[in-house]
Amino acid sequence: MENFRPRVFDKLGFSEAELRAINRNAIFASASGFGSTGPMAQMPGQDLLMQARSGLIGVTGAPSGGPTPVGAAIVDHHGGALLALGILGALVRRLGEGVGTRVEASLLNAGLDLQGHAEVFREITVRGRTLHFVNHPNRYDGTVSELHVLALEIGEHTHEIMGELGYRPEDVARLLASRAVAASRPMEALTAETV
Repeated sequence: MENFRPRVFDKLGFSEAELRAINRNAIFASASGFGSTGPMAQMPGQDLLMQARSGLIGVTGAPSGGPTPVGAAIVDHHGGALLALGILGALVRRLGEGVGTRVEASLLNAGLDLQGHAEVFREITVRGRTLHFVNHPNRYDGTVSELHVLALEIGEHTHEIMGELGYRPEDVARLLASRAVAASRPMEALTAETV
């Protein structure tokens, strides 16, 4: 795991290729300010800078006070959490396929991701089910923004995800029965929807 601007780790003698020569199953995790490619890739990243760059400071504070940074290093924290989630996904891949992979997280993406939900105390109906939203508003005028991102119901895609990970239907049924995982829809409902 490294947290340098792109190619700095290579200059120190720890390129991904050199590490893979030692262990082809290694998971190479990289955290940066702006990602490894693009016009801003070589710029350093810092929490307050990313709060401004991502627009996060424009949706916090009082309307009369102008842009206000969040009181904690929330972009740093969220960037670290996203990197950790990526590493866990890479571990699952390695368990299933036996290969290592590269995982990247950037502070800019973390700052943007923190603003992904604009609905507050809202319910909508999708495929005959009512979904409830309780999220932080991104508007000061008290109105609810139009729905841009549809939150998934917990367990909505359990069968599909477990199947993609290589679990057989009987394995999923056993995990559901033991309450190790949850599903909001039975397998029969999924089959009926696809027919």
